[in-house]
Amino acid sequence: MPPPPLGPPLGPPPPTVIQAAQTGHLRVLANPWARVLVDGKPVAVTPMARAIEVPAGTHTVRLEHDYYQPIERSVTIHADDADKPTQVTIDWRKDGKLAAGKAAPPLEPTETGGSP
Repeated sequence: MPPPPLGPPLGPPPPTVIQAAQTGHLRVLANPWARVLVDGKPVAVTPMARAIEVPAGTHTVRLEHDYYQPIERSVTIHADDADKPTQVTIDWRKDGKLAAGKAAPPLEPTETGGSP
């Protein structure tokens, strides 16, 4: 004899809703250039043709240059489209501190008005 049913049939389980990850964009403008790390991971070297896609939220952006001490900034990336990136701007000569044993690097051609 089969066991008695435990109750009314439950039917199919409710659908699982998977929400798409929220992303935003980050653009870094660095004079003359910088290696860009987001949360410790290398993501680009400036100049960049387009903004970097980054998960929405707060991130640590680290900018590195061979002649200067690294600069870290905490930035909040908002979910957006690529036309409205969060922007980080650095001018190493104004905002940076020379690394130990380094003198100011020579000017890049674009900084002196010449062509690259």
